[in-house]
Amino acid sequence: MNSESDCHTKEPGSLAFGSVCRFSTLDPGFETRWGHCSLPLLHMVSEVGAGCEVIGGVVCMKNMGTLPEGKGSVMELSQYAPVTLDPNTAHPRLILSEDLTSVRRGDKEQQLPDNPERFDHFASVLGSEGFNSGTHCWDVEVGENTWWHVGVMTESHQRKGDIFSMGGVWCMWYNGAVYGADAPHDFTPLKVQQKLQRIRVQLDWDRGELSFSNPDNNTHLHTFTHTFTERVFLYFYTPRNVPLVILPVKASVRAEQLS
Repeated sequence: MNSESDCHTKEPGSLAFGSVCRFSTLDPGFETRWGHCSLPLLHMVSEVGAGCEVIGGVVCMKNMGTLPEGKGSVMELSQYAPVTLDPNTAHPRLILSEDLTSVRRGDKEQQLPDNPERFDHFASVLGSEGFNSGTHCWDVEVGENTWWHVGVMTESHQRKGDIFSMGGVWCMWYNGAVYGADAPHDFTPLKVQQKLQRIRVQLDWDRGELSFSNPDNNTHLHTFTHTFTERVFLYFYTPRNVPLVILPVKASVRAEQLS
């Protein structure tokens, strides 16, 4: 079911007087309630242009003009990725897609600069944007991949050598037989009733919660609680050639005239 939010303008000004703007996702797996599974609306507004602004997590259209009585207008937005991958952090064995939304293990190591942020031991990659406040959510398609880690990692955590022995990573994983959840110096086996095809990752940095769920049936899988003190990034690990894919979000902006 699509979720909608309203922003009613009360005074003339930057928004069209007497207008109501609604933001709704077209993907039924996402909800736009602010603070639950928020979408990066500011990124979407930059794609729409200067004709929109965000108020309370809602995309609102400026200066809409007069709409035909009883009618509204819908602006379709193309699919976009809520997060993307950072190629400068990717292990040389990993192959990233051109749009930086999927990763898989390649047949051989690529000749890449050994920059400080690049992983050199585990086949890992980070997201391109770090988070140090707010709520963030993304879905990952794991499909038939039989060995993966999906989670977050702190900005200051080392990228070289055995990263898992030093802490700084919170993730859910699968090794082809069992599922588990790892936090610094902690391991939790997970009971999963059916093989997962997608994972939903929900980060509430301010409340110190990182949750994993199955978006196909809305089943909760695990929640970490931790007081984050620095920026964290999406974290992927896979030594398999089946890609991990960040699923796109499709959205629309609808503006209606108030009666």
